[in-house]
Amino acid sequence: MITKAVLKNFRCHKDLTMEFSQNPFYIAGRNGSGKTSAAEAVFTLLTLKSFRKINIKDAVSYGEEYLRISLSFDWEIPKELVYFYDSVRRLMTDGEETASPADFSHILPVICYSPGFETLFSNDHQERRASLDRIIYYNDKRYVEDVRRYNALLARKRAELSAERPDSDVLSALNLQLAPLSGSISQARGALIGDINIELSADPIYHEIIPELILALDVSPMLKDDKETLLREMQAKRPLCGCHKDLLYLKKGGVAVEKFQSFGQRKSALLFVLYHVSKIIEKKRNQGIILILDDFEAALDNNRINLLEGLFLSGNNGLNRQVILTGIEFPSHKGALVL
Repeated sequence: MITKAVLKNFRCHKDLTMEFSQNPFYIAGRNGSGKTSAAEAVFTLLTLKSFRKINIKDAVSYGEEYLRISLSFDWEIPKELVYFYDSVRRLMTDGEETASPADFSHILPVICYSPGFETLFSNDHQERRASLDRIIYYNDKRYVEDVRRYNALLARKRAELSAERPDSDVLSALNLQLAPLSGSISQARGALIGDINIELSADPIYHEIIPELILALDVSPMLKDDKETLLREMQAKRPLCGCHKDLLYLKKGGVAVEKFQSFGQRKSALLFVLYHVSKIIEKKRNQGIILILDDFEAALDNNRINLLEGLFLSGNNGLNRQVILTGIEFPSHKGALVL
């Protein structure tokens, strides 16, 4: 799908061209060589945000005034996407500026693993919810509008609750608008969790990777417009109900599992879940997907590496999945790009 990537002034890459001549595509290099940055650039263009917790201006090479990322695609009609930043972000498709970031980031789904970017396993439940929402968005572009509208109304509600004298009528009106949005968002998240668990449990190696573990969504109490709820929220000076309080857990026998025996076990469990997330997106869109696996083999034993490679690199689902992997080194027969 991606045939070429060109990076200008992105972190340590002043001018890097990558020709994606094979799939999977391996990027090898010692620590600090820029292999993660190369993968990050692809992710940044496709999602409009880094998988590192940074402001995009921090990715501009030292001493430079702009960065530019371009990806070329071999579709029925060749296409080029460009991400340009020089204090403001500009997005271009085939040389024409794109007005809608949502349309731009919906073109090609991407699922990424990178150390520190734990998505559904993050220690921050907000990041877990955001990861769920992006997966749903790939399958339903309209979903993002519900989330944005909910967040805008929630911000207004928080501002009103923090006022010296909150207006109960204003809060009641906001709750009337928030309640149906909250319900539909939580419902969509729950449906996705159900789909993921079905995919996980049907995999022959499920019990070897994450025995008896499932994802579970603890939905926040339903947002209601009643005097008792309003009074409690006005006393607390913050919203107490709504989908912004949904909690995502990995559970075993109904008990939340937050710790693993090792980093390698946690990593392989997350990779296993992300693989099945990618299958769900592929099936629902009937379209291939980009998988970015940064530092893929680190902390995994040979058995886990073989099991997970067998999943990610398999073409038995009949869809054209493109995989980008980075690592310290790969066997020479894999033909890695060495930075």
